[in-house]
Amino acid sequence: ILANATVGGDECTETKANLIHIAVRHERYDFIETTLGKFPHLVCQRNSDDNTPFHIAAEMGNTRILDLLVNCYNKAALEGLAPWREKNLEGNTPLHVAL
Repeated sequence: ILANATVGGDECTETKANLIHIAVRHERYDFIETTLGKFPHLVCQRNSDDNTPFHIAAEMGNTRILDLLVNCYNKAALEGLAPWREKNLEGNTPLHVAL
């Protein structure tokens, strides 16, 4: 899939989940690492619940993937609000959903 990806990885499901949302849910570390290397902007995209991949990884308690997401975010030096401070539709940050 990634070898032929030319559109920017922006494809989404009906719930606006991107490749990273789905891969985080299925704990596909290597796929996440490879995909974010090619499309780092996906790390901060929101799904229909306003959850970023950070929210999903935190909810699952997957610290290895959370570390990967943080490192990708820092490496890409994306501008804007830090993703660990982003709130979903329920007003929760990734820290809130981790607890």
